[in-house]
Amino acid sequence: MSDLTAAREQLENAIARLETALSEQAGGTGNVAGDKALQDARAEHQNLRAVAESVSGRIDDVIARLRATLGESAGGEGAGRGA
Repeated sequence: MSDLTAAREQLENAIARLETALSEQAGGTGNVAGDKALQDARAEHQNLRAVAESVSGRIDDVIARLRATLGESAGGEGAGRGA
């Protein structure tokens, strides 16, 4: 029985070392569900960043058009006011 117990302990230690090596190599935590959630969160972050940049650009365009319209309707007077 002691040989079987020793072999089992060696096997468990080897598996633990392999899991540690794999998680370090992948930059993960060793928690598959946690790693997947982190990857999903990073992907969502990238998507939200792209959307925010797009919206920001569209808002800048609208502001520029409003300034141009206000400047034209006022004949250029006060185009620099409030800015």
